[in-house]
Amino acid sequence: MPQTGRVRRTIRRWVLAVAAVALLAGGLPLGAAVLISPAQIDHGWISRLPPCPARTAGGSCALCGMSHAMSAMARGHFAEAARANPRGPGLFLACLALSGLGAAGVTGAGLAGRRERGAKKEEGVRHQ
Repeated sequence: MPQTGRVRRTIRRWVLAVAAVALLAGGLPLGAAVLISPAQIDHGWISRLPPCPARTAGGSCALCGMSHAMSAMARGHFAEAARANPRGPGLFLACLALSGLGAAGVTGAGLAGRRERGAKKEEGVRHQ
C-alpha cells in the first residue's frame, strides 16, 4: 500500500520530534559535563548541596559521583571518571550515542523533507 504525502509528513514529524527529544536528552548532560569542571564540583557550589540520603544512611547510591564522572569523561580523564562513579563512563557514552542518533534523526528528517519538496518542484516543472 503506497503512502500518501500526508502520511509521510506525519511520520516525518514524529521522527523529527523523537529525534529532537533524543538530542536534548543526550546533549544536555554532555553540555553540563563540558561546562562544569571537576574542581567546581569538588569545591564550588555543587559541594555545598546537602549530602545524599542514601549515603548518609550507609547505603550506596547509583548517582553519587556522577557529576564528577561525567565532567572527567568530557575532559578525557577516564580513570578519574571510573573512580568517581563506575557507571559514569557508560552513561557518558550512552549520552553521546543518544545525542548522535538524535542529531542524525533531526538532520535526516529535515533532509527527507527537502528531498520531497525538491521532487515536487521538479514534477511541477515537468508538467508545465
